[in-house]
Amino acid sequence: MKKLILSSLILTLLIPITNAENISETSTRLHNEYRSEVFDATKYPLVWDETLANEATEWAEFLGENFKYSDKGQNPHAQYFKK
Repeated sequence: MKKLILSSLILTLLIPITNAENISETSTRLHNEYRSEVFDATKYPLVWDETLANEATEWAEFLGENFKYSDKGQNPHAQYFKK
């Protein structure tokens, strides 16, 4: 499934967006097309949620500003928070 999602994302970036579609519409449409190859995606299609997208953006920005990556120590999560 991860390969399917990654493939969908890569194709989204490579396929030109039509005038009628934006990146969210294109990625959602392509995701549903690929999902339909695995099961009946028409029954439960993925839909874009602008509120969720905005919250995810805010969370990503928060993490980028407040946490740092470190692969040292027994509890790597304890080292993410900037002191």
